[in-house]
Amino acid sequence: MEIIRKRDDGYHIINSLFVPLPLADELEVTIADNYVTMEWNEKLHRADHSNLCMRAATAMKNYFSISAGAHISLKKNIPIGAGMGGGSSDAATTLIALNSLWNINAASNSLHEIAKNIGADVPFFLYNSAAVVGGIGDRVEQVDFILASPLLLVCPEIHISTAWAYAQVQCDERAQETPYRALVEKNIALSEYPRVFRNEFEKYIFSSYTELSSIKNRLLESGAGYASLTGSGSGLFGIFDSTEKAERARASFSEYRTFFFLP
Repeated sequence: MEIIRKRDDGYHIINSLFVPLPLADELEVTIADNYVTMEWNEKLHRADHSNLCMRAATAMKNYFSISAGAHISLKKNIPIGAGMGGGSSDAATTLIALNSLWNINAASNSLHEIAKNIGADVPFFLYNSAAVVGGIGDRVEQVDFILASPLLLVCPEIHISTAWAYAQVQCDERAQETPYRALVEKNIALSEYPRVFRNEFEKYIFSSYTELSSIKNRLLESGAGYASLTGSGSGLFGIFDSTEKAERARASFSEYRTFFFLP
């Protein structure tokens, strides 16, 4: 993930390759009378309008002048604060669900317009595809990229605020965007990943969270061909050239919550 520059409004211009993984929260959206309400997980906490799902539903209701309401029930499975876009994916799913339930049948470009005003990386989750993501996260260019190697995700019990992470960044105004689309189209080998991909958040976050740096080093020592922080953290992933290496590595991280994905 490259952070190119900071805009005058405080948002950062990024350049990154986003890849969807088969890890999801459980979201149920039903039609209700007039109002938008929400509950999440078994404790049935009531969510306020700062919640991205609530904001997504309210935005849809206002944008299309919908009189009906909705009730949203959410069970979180994606670790919070791990840099995996869990809240953004929930918001995007809410938009897709209400587009159908409220019989709006809006085109994808309309949903994209609403999504980018909810959260910078919400638009990506409207598309079930890898993408080169630019702008403030609102420019999504789908690419034909499938992760062809086993991936191990390690999630320590550390919550990193996205706002805090971006506040640490010192942009180099001379930075050039890596042409990820062209590189992906070449179908580069795993051995080339360390040369091509990087996450600039690491140099800022690792200095404050040394445990995360240690996890990355352990992934590499366990045989990962490439390892990195996920987004603004705190999850870390390693990509391996064999299932056996990945499984052995997972066993060595028993003190953490881990997820294992096969191609």
